[in-house]
Amino acid sequence: MSGEAIGFGWMCDVAANRLRRGGDVAIAVGLVGLGVLLLVTNPWFVWASSFDIHDEAFAMVFAVATARDLFYGKKRVWIWFALGLACGDVGASYEAAVGLSGVLYGRRWLRQGMAMALSGACWMVVLGLIHGTQGSRMEVTYPDLISGSLLRRHAQLSAFTVVSSVLEHPGRALNAIWNNRLPIWANVSPGGVFGWLWPPILVPSLLVLAEAELSNGSGFYAPGFQVIVLYVLGAVGTVGMLSAIFTRLTVRRRRILVVLLALLAINSAGWAVVWIPQASKRWLRVSSSAASTLRRVQSQIRPDDEVVVSQGVAGAFASRVSVYPVMSGPGIRVPVQAHRIWVILAPAQGIEPARVAGIYADIAQLAASHDVRLVAASHGVWAFEWTAPRGAQWFTVSPPANAPIRGWTVAGPAGTAVRTGPEADWHASSDGYPGYVIQGDYWRRGPGTYTAEVRLAVSDTAKVELWNSTTHKLLTRLTVPDTDGPETIPITGTLKTVTSEKLFTGLGPIPFP
Repeated sequence: MSGEAIGFGWMCDVAANRLRRGGDVAIAVGLVGLGVLLLVTNPWFVWASSFDIHDEAFAMVFAVATARDLFYGKKRVWIWFALGLACGDVGASYEAAVGLSGVLYGRRWLRQGMAMALSGACWMVVLGLIHGTQGSRMEVTYPDLISGSLLRRHAQLSAFTVVSSVLEHPGRALNAIWNNRLPIWANVSPGGVFGWLWPPILVPSLLVLAEAELSNGSGFYAPGFQVIVLYVLGAVGTVGMLSAIFTRLTVRRRRILVVLLALLAINSAGWAVVWIPQASKRWLRVSSSAASTLRRVQSQIRPDDEVVVSQGVAGAFASRVSVYPVMSGPGIRVPVQAHRIWVILAPAQGIEPARVAGIYADIAQLAASHDVRLVAASHGVWAFEWTAPRGAQWFTVSPPANAPIRGWTVAGPAGTAVRTGPEADWHASSDGYPGYVIQGDYWRRGPGTYTAEVRLAVSDTAKVELWNSTTHKLLTRLTVPDTDGPETIPITGTLKTVTSEKLFTGLGPIPFP
């Protein structure tokens, strides 16, 4: 809200200046009203708030404040500038871009803007030298832009490496921009379509768009936290651009501005109606029953206990001193920093970067460990407790890389997990109703022909199916007759193509999900 408040103040400044120069009160009120609408209805603020915390949210506040005070020549601009640099290399890049906008805008801002641009760039170099940029994984974010030789020579690359790669191979950058043309439009349209072109904010707007849209990862190029500064600056820039247009229109033609205000308001409201309801479907993927289980487990954890938790539900535990999010799998290895360690895994809840099959393999090994206690196993949440023996330095879970998924971990709507006796005898059993006895055993694979094996016992008949879960397409189905005890049944299917999830589909100014 702080960044939006600063942006609102900047809009009021623009409208007040227009009045002082002989503007119409109604037009000034209309400009501010539109600006507020652009801030309130932009769905990507909701999306950004639904994601986890990143430096961009803090850097946005200081970048907007720096840009505003630089534009109006306020001495406190250097306070905002210093706070922006404190946000790491992301904040430094924003502040440098704001300074460069001042350099390009006019002689009045030349010296101060140049000092900011150079200071921001130098601070990014210093952060790289002291290993303060390890959170910005350029080799992960921009693998298609950087040559393979650079990736092999350097374990970690800087922002300057990405810039030099773009200059050496501009075709790669143009290809990325073309592939991400719909996300680019989605990022700029709700904030007023052309507001990012306003000269005082042009460079930081271009920088933020480039940082996001040159990536091939949907977590970066899709609207969200990584472009949040543009959503504020774009709204302010729209008010600034419309104010400038107003001065160039004759009295008779100023009705054009009223029409433009109405069209931009309708466009912004349309984005809100279509995309704000989608936030809960894409980001807020923790069911109420799973959240209840997590709260129950959380109440059992002591303040000084260590927690290892799935990244998708780690937010509830983020305030703890010792907390480690699980980002991959199979396998967990964390230092022992408390007498008691809790492992909370929820492979089907939240936004998970870890492989589902790997997390289920971790669950199976934890359940089979004699010194680990299973505390909760309901609604897709698995919680284990381990008491560290004296002298223990590491807590390690290391299942085989290709460990099978145990049926009792993925009981479906027509199945029940049976966890009685030794762990080796645990299984999923049919409850007698039609439907899937097990469901949710997923693997990520490329195109090819695959054989999956399932071990089951059938008293009548059962169907085993192999699906492409991304496209919801059935690859093959096998009917299994009555078996004489448990048997291992192979099923083979061909995955012809692998399609990535598309956020935007269809045509029109507001693409639908």
